[in-house]
Parts: sequence; C-alpha cells; structure tokens
Amino acid sequence: MLKKLLPLLSLFLFISCDFLYGTLEDISSVTNKTTYKSFSHLKNPIVISMPVHSTRYLFRNKNNNAKREKVGDIFVIIDWETNEVYDWCFYGNSNQTVWDRPVEACQNPVRYFNPVIDKNQIIELNPNNTTVTTIPVTNIGLFYNNNTPGDYCVIDSYGWNNNTDSEEINFRLFDCEKQTFSSNKLSQPVNCSSYISMLIPDNIGDLWFSYLFDGYAYVSKLCCSSEELITLDLRFPCKKNTEESNYDFSCSVLYACNSYILLSKFQLGKGPYNDNKLYKINLINNEVQEIDISFSEYSFLSRIVKIENTIYCIINNSDNNQKCIDIYQLNEETLTLEKLNDNEKFFISYTDNLWVRDNRIYFMDSWNTKKIFYNYFDVQTCEQGQGWTIIQEDVIKN
Repeated sequence: MLKKLLPLLSLFLFISCDFLYGTLEDISSVTNKTTYKSFSHLKNPIVISMPVHSTRYLFRNKNNNAKREKVGDIFVIIDWETNEVYDWCFYGNSNQTVWDRPVEACQNPVRYFNPVIDKNQIIELNPNNTTVTTIPVTNIGLFYNNNTPGDYCVIDSYGWNNNTDSEEINFRLFDCEKQTFSSNKLSQPVNCSSYISMLIPDNIGDLWFSYLFDGYAYVSKLCCSSEELITLDLRFPCKKNTEESNYDFSCSVLYACNSYILLSKFQLGKGPYNDNKLYKINLINNEVQEIDISFSEYSFLSRIVKIENTIYCIINNSDNNQKCIDIYQLNEETLTLEKLNDNEKFFISYTDNLWVRDNRIYFMDSWNTKKIFYNYFDVQTCEQGQGWTIIQEDVIKN
C-alpha cells in the first residue's frame, strides 16, 4: 500500500512546493502601468514587445533556491525619428511566449497585435487609444506573419494528412478589423514543416510562402478575403539525389507584388553556399528568370525589401566568423545587383526584426529580450546609424 502511495505523495509534494516560493521584489509599478500616451502623431513608430520576469525564492529567502518566472510583457513604442522610447505599457499577465515583434496590420491607423496563448486572447495596441484592447478568441497560436498592408494575421498548426501520408501545415486567418477567425482551416501537405518559409504579403495583403514536398519546392498564396489557398504550377528541385530522404535545398519567398514574386533557393546545412539561386517569377505567365547572386561563399540572401520603386537585397555575411550585413540594389531591367556598402562594413547580428522607414532599413538584435540593439542603413546616402540600445530596466524607470 505504501509503495502505491509514494508516487502520489511525490506528485503532491512537487505540486505543493511551488506555494513555498515567494517574491521579494515589488514589480507592481510595472504590472500596474496598463495605459500609454496616444501616439497617433508619431510617424509610423517601431513597436516591440519585451517579457517581464519576477524572481521567487524558497521560503522568501534570497539565500535559498530561486525560480525566475515570466509574468507578462510590455509594449515599447520607439520614435525612430528621435531614437527615443516614447512610451510603454504592460499587458498579458501571462507566462507564455509572445513574439518580440507584434504584427503590424490594418491601415488608418496601423495597429499592432500579439497573441496571449494561455489566456485565449489577442492584444491590440491602437495608436489612437491609451489602453490596449483585449480580444477573446479560441484555439489561439503564435502568429506566422510579421506585417501586412491588409487586415489579416495568421496562426498555424501542424497535423498529419492521411491522403498524402505526410505532415501538413494548417493556417487559420484572423480578421483584425472584424476580430474574428476564418471559418475554414487551410491545409497544405508538406515533407519538412521546419522549412515552411515566412509569410510575405503582397500589395493587397495576400500572403505568399514556399514549402517542400516530394523532393521539390512549391509556391503558394493564402488569399485572405476569399479564404483560399492557391499553389502555382511550378516546382523547383531541392534534392541532389532523389532517392535520399534528406533535402539539400529549400526555398523562401522573399518579395511579392501583384505582378511577380522573388524566390530564393538556398543550401541547407553549413556553408560554403555555392549553389544558392534567386528567381523572379512572373505571375501573369509563370515565366521564371534567374538572377545572378554570386556572393562570397559564406554569404546568403536573407531578406528583400522595396523602398519607393527599388528592390534591395539583404545579404548575411559570415566571412572570417564576422557577422555583418551587405546591402545590394537590384536593377530590375538587367537583373543585376550593385553593392551599396562597399566603403564600410555594417556589423549587426539581427534577428527577424526588420522595418523600413523612409529610406532606411532598420535591423534589430533581440537575442537578449531585456537588452536589444538596433541600427539602420540608409539606402539613399549609403550610411549607417550610430546604433542604439534599449534596456528594459531603463524603459520601466521612465
């Protein structure tokens, strides 16, 4: 009988001992700041999210065992024209992960959205308001797109497709204006779910991506308003040996508009990256043109942005173990690239956080979510900024 009770007793002690921990710090000044100043007058500010943590000690004794727990997040509103934090506010009351880049969606005004998974909520930051809006939802997940000129955010989940005997990725669309999820779940069979490319919006907010299936990369579009998934009648081989199960290449949609998309095909694994390709796909006739991207063997194309009417390619360069960024301008007539930062190396180890503001491309290193660094490259002057660091401790003091 004792042997049967021991596992139950251990479980009880494991659960109960959590109540023996208490905090010695007062973070109410952070968690109680749930308002912010209206920022509708700011010119397209940069908004990020930072996690808030609390340390709890056994028997509230600092010399004992400690637990560091997430208690929520703060939105931080950055005025990029002055490089100052304009304001911040606490939200979420959650220990779950959220993205450090909220999704920028809708127009007039642009708003910022982040999901709180364990609360079944989506939080909206509106520049016209002074408190966040909490939107109750069901079956929430992390968003899959960074930004959109349209009204839709996307969450994804994974399952198994019995018809194709493969994994599948499932998309659900959240209409930020109506504050409702789509009635349909859009599903795409895939071989390697980890190689689904990020969702890239076109001019109207439909979202493009690439995926791997049966040895090839394909390109699909999520048509948001009609709740459809359309796949182009094109495929790109991604295995050197079709009999092997492992893929040698993957593809990512890096730019999309109403007339064409730019698709990167890149080597998997460690460099040198000698076989990377960039394709321009005409959406009217499915014509494919290859663009020469003969960079150094330890460089690869990571992002593409459009400023005014010009395309810029962002190259991650890891030569000599130095992480830096090269910026190239694409001539769309000749399909050739011109390097813009020949005179000075641009050193930054950026995450997926990237924004375009006027003629500047902003990069953000948010590996340390409590102490982030950002800087810009101006494509007109070919100059970079001096770089700025945002420390959460300094933010919440103001």
